[in-house]
Amino acid sequence: QGILGVTLVALAGYVGRWRRRRDPSWALRAALWCAVGGLAAYIYLALGLPGMGWVREGTGVWAAGVVTLGGAAIPLTAVLLTDAVRGAGPSPPTAGG
Repeated sequence: QGILGVTLVALAGYVGRWRRRRDPSWALRAALWCAVGGLAAYIYLALGLPGMGWVREGTGVWAAGVVTLGGAAIPLTAVLLTDAVRGAGPSPPTAGG
């Protein structure tokens, strides 16, 4: 559940960024940030760090999926909001090109 959730949100981040910028490097960067957020949240759950007890009790077997989706959604939201604030124009020119 956790890996599937991270993959789906990362794919949404990739597609969302690709549709706005048409640049694969920016889209891949968004997808990787989503994956990092989801996996970090999963590790936080797996280590049983503070605050995760009530998540496990409340969601049961769905805890990993809920936590990874939430962790991956945070960077996705940040990426898409950043694009919206900046106007989602074409990607900036690269150095040397």
